[in-house]
Amino acid sequence: MAIQSRIRLKQIRLAAYALVQADRLLLGKVSIGMAVRRIVPAAILKHIFGYNWVYPSLAEAKAAAAGFIPSSHEHPASAEAHLSLAQNARPSDYPALFYLDRIIPTCRSVFDLGGNVGNLFYCYSKYLDLPADLQWTVHDIPEMQELGRKVASRRNELRLRFDGTLERMGEADLLLASGCLHYFDRPLPELLAQSGARPMHVIVNRTPLTDAEPVATVQDAGAYLTACKLYHRNGLIARMKDLGYELIDQWSVPELSVHIPCHPDLSVPTYSGCYFRLAPCHAGREVAVYSAKPKVNRSVPAAIVTYCFPSTPNVIGEA
Repeated sequence: MAIQSRIRLKQIRLAAYALVQADRLLLGKVSIGMAVRRIVPAAILKHIFGYNWVYPSLAEAKAAAAGFIPSSHEHPASAEAHLSLAQNARPSDYPALFYLDRIIPTCRSVFDLGGNVGNLFYCYSKYLDLPADLQWTVHDIPEMQELGRKVASRRNELRLRFDGTLERMGEADLLLASGCLHYFDRPLPELLAQSGARPMHVIVNRTPLTDAEPVATVQDAGAYLTACKLYHRNGLIARMKDLGYELIDQWSVPELSVHIPCHPDLSVPTYSGCYFRLAPCHAGREVAVYSAKPKVNRSVPAAIVTYCFPSTPNVIGEA
């Protein structure tokens, strides 16, 4: 990278850091960032903060990021960082582990959306008794799939599969979407609606859900930049209910946040997690529910419960 480009990146990062810190102060009832946005013309602010801005779409955020650093999720540092973080569970993993401990004994298959190189599998296997016949499918970009297969081969792990498509997402018993939904241009309910079948359980974790206007922005990981989309919390929950899911629980993830310079009103101070489960009803297709006891004969269903599926999926827009 040219010296001029490095200086420009440093200037953008210093300006963003300074204003985000200043946003903790108030001028009367208005934050410093809001006051600056009202006084300084938008064109000047956009130049000062570069890619650290608000965009109406994920595509525009990606284009802005690529103008400074072309690398994104495919950068080797991404996989290295995720594998390093997966050495031990983080605070935000424990709500998910609480429910997974009860769900996994009922599952034959897991679809790990945006699962990088299988880092959650390796991390959670330290805390959960993952069955030997469990099929854990990791969905990610081709670069992560290739690296993931190499890591699995070195570790002689046969339960992991890697897939670049979403075709099998609906067929899984459990959909795990941790730290990934904000990188998709389509909201999760739309992806599920188009998959046809529905996973019995859906755990969303480490996602920057907003109670304000949904927008896109850029996250700075140092070696690479990633565009992300902040989806509306109530919109996600409502559209999941339209698909037949009930919200069992939700939690905050205070270790992660998205701060947008000059836009504290659109920033996300804490990420979120949610657990959805298909709601029982009196009509629809039958789904086998297996005993959640630690020791279970997984070939014999303990009960058959009827779950409802809308006959025609609703047309779901961006949440």
